[in-house]
Amino acid sequence: MNIRRVHFVTLMLTVCFTLSYTDRHVLGLLVEPVKASLAMVLAAQMLRYVLAHSAAASARVDARAQEILQNNTEQGSNTVPGHEQHVGAAAVAATPGQDV
Repeated sequence: MNIRRVHFVTLMLTVCFTLSYTDRHVLGLLVEPVKASLAMVLAAQMLRYVLAHSAAASARVDARAQEILQNNTEQGSNTVPGHEQHVGAAAVAATPGQDV
């Protein structure tokens, strides 16, 4: 083999190793700032998701409540269907001033 070629290959391998080593350490230094940045991005996305879905759920609940109120007004009732007030046996047996 030609001695110049051996020196050239050795020099190229040394340069590649040096770049690889430097790159590894630079990325090691950047890990924490990247993690912090990603955490902020993920927190912002989660907050937007929660706010959007809670607003949509609130709108659905408001629409349903308006519908129930309108139906009750038309029927002359002031109770929500399925949530009528029942007097329990303990309340019937108790008289004012007595413990249940």
